[in-house]
Amino acid sequence: MRLWLVASILLLASLGARAYGDYSFGAEVRVNPDGTAHVSEKTIFLFENNDERQEFENKLNLGESTILEWQKFSRNVKFHVRGGIQNVRITAKKEFSVSFSAGAVVIDYDVQSNLFVTLAQGSRRTIYSLDEKALGFDVTRTGETILGNNMKLVFEIPRDAELLS
Repeated sequence: MRLWLVASILLLASLGARAYGDYSFGAEVRVNPDGTAHVSEKTIFLFENNDERQEFENKLNLGESTILEWQKFSRNVKFHVRGGIQNVRITAKKEFSVSFSAGAVVIDYDVQSNLFVTLAQGSRRTIYSLDEKALGFDVTRTGETILGNNMKLVFEIPRDAELLS
């Protein structure tokens, strides 16, 4: 009897479970001369069935605009750049360019803390390094940032900046 009850509860819970599939993720970080940045992140996911598509469309019609509400569609819907987040704007839409069964969530925001730390400073040149603690991606055991399949991270640095290898 007890086993039957547990099995019934698990079955009911699985019926309400969703299986949205991540399709792609992209983040563009436009770095300002003062070290702050504007970030735009786009997560595209696929609906596995009509119920999932309908749930997404219902949220669109309700005007859901919190990250927490959209996270149920993908674990990638979150802030991937940390520090003094301001001016958050969240938009969602169907992504017909990918598939009839695709949706997207775009998060635009400003990061007020510096993404870069100063390594050396001279009279005509300052050398900066990316503060990897400001990034919210998965990391290896040695602390290196990991991007999964179909994920991209693009930095746009100021015009007068020079990239050193």
